[in-house]
Amino acid sequence: STGNHSSFTMADPRGYYALLQLPTTATNLEIRRAYRRCALQHHPDRNPPAMRAEAEQRFKQLGEAYEVLSDPTRRDMYHRGQPMNASTMPSAAETFARFFGGEEEPEDPAQAQEMVECVEPQRPFNLPLYEYFLVIDIRPTECFSASHVVTSVSAPAQLLLEAENPAAALLGRLQEHADLLGVPERASPVVLMGDAETFQYAETVRQALLSLQGEGGGLLGGMFRRCTSVWYVEFERFHTMFPAMCGVNLEEDMHPTPHWVAPGLWLGSRAVAHTPGSLGRFGVTHMVVDAEQAERLPGVEYLACKVTDTHEQDMGQCWECAVPFIQQAIAGGGQVLVSLFGRSRSASVVLCWMMKQWKIPAKLAARMLRETCPLIDWNLSWPEQLAAMEPDPSIPSLGASQ
Repeated sequence: STGNHSSFTMADPRGYYALLQLPTTATNLEIRRAYRRCALQHHPDRNPPAMRAEAEQRFKQLGEAYEVLSDPTRRDMYHRGQPMNASTMPSAAETFARFFGGEEEPEDPAQAQEMVECVEPQRPFNLPLYEYFLVIDIRPTECFSASHVVTSVSAPAQLLLEAENPAAALLGRLQEHADLLGVPERASPVVLMGDAETFQYAETVRQALLSLQGEGGGLLGGMFRRCTSVWYVEFERFHTMFPAMCGVNLEEDMHPTPHWVAPGLWLGSRAVAHTPGSLGRFGVTHMVVDAEQAERLPGVEYLACKVTDTHEQDMGQCWECAVPFIQQAIAGGGQVLVSLFGRSRSASVVLCWMMKQWKIPAKLAARMLRETCPLIDWNLSWPEQLAAMEPDPSIPSLGASQ
C-alpha cells in the first residue's frame, strides 16, 4: 500500500515516498502537492487533542520527507542509500512556515491541470460544495446506495471502464443528474468521491471528462468546456468530518453552510440567518457575533462584540475577548461559529485565534486559512491590526516538532 509508511524498499529506504503516498518516480509538482495535503492534514494544531501526539510525529516525518525529496541533491543521495546530515535540515515547523509563508515557488497553473489532485475533505466542503459544484461518486453502486454526498451523481468507475464508450456513459449519467437537480453553477473543480479501490481509476474518469469538453451544447456542455481541475476525496473521510452533507436523499435545505477552519471552529457570515436546525446540523454550541445581532437561539452560548463594520474599527478588544472564548469552548468539547459581519470580516477573529493558538505570523495564518477557505479577502480582515499583534518570534510554535 502506498499509504503505509512502514513499507521500506531499496528505492524508498526510509519510506518517504510511502509517507507522502507517492511513487518513486513522482515529479516535483506531485511532491509539493502531496506535502501540502499531508502537512495540513497532520499539523498538530489542526487535530483534536486525542490525536495530537500521533499527528506531531507524522508532521515531523513529513517535513523530513519533503526536505529530502524536494531537493535534487538530497533526493539523489536518498536513492543511492547515502547517509545525510539531519542537523543541516530545518525543523518540521520551519519547513511548514517556509512552504505556506510564500517563500516556496508557486505552482505552474498549466501543470496543475494535468492530473487529478487528491485533497483533504475540508477543501471541497469549503468551496462551498453544496449546490454549486459537480460531485461524481465513482464508488460501486451499493456503496453509493448506502450513503453519499447528497448532491452527488453515481458514476461507478468499474461500469465506465466496462462501457464501450466511457465518455458517453459518463455523459448519460451527468445529463440525468442535471435534469434532476440542475446544472452546477461552477465548472471547476469537479469533485470525485471514491475509496481505496477506486482511486486507481480517478485519472481515467478525468480523461473522460476532458473528452466531453467538445461535446454537446447547452449549459452542461458549457460547463465541461470551463472545467480546468479535478479533485479526488475519500468519501469515508469526508463522511466522518461532515456527516450532515451525506445521506441517501436530499430531504432539507442545507443553507446556511459554514466554513470549516479547525476541529471545533467554523467560519460564517451574518448575511445569512441561522436556525436551530442549521446550527444543530454541525453541532454548534457557541457563537461569536457583533452586538447588533439581537437574535439569540436556544442552547447556544453567545459572545457579542461591540464593533462596527468599518475599516477604521479598532478590533483589539474584540479579538482579546473572542480568542479565550473560542479556546475555552473548544477545550470543553464545544463547536464555535464565528459570524461577525461578512465572511472576510469574521475571518479576522479566526486569524487572530490561529496566530495566538499556533504562535504564527499573520500572513502565514492568512495563507493557511485560504488553503481551506479560498473566498476570504485578506484586505477586509484588518491586516494591519493583525500584523501588529504578531507573536514573539522567540516563542516556539505549538507545531514546532524538532
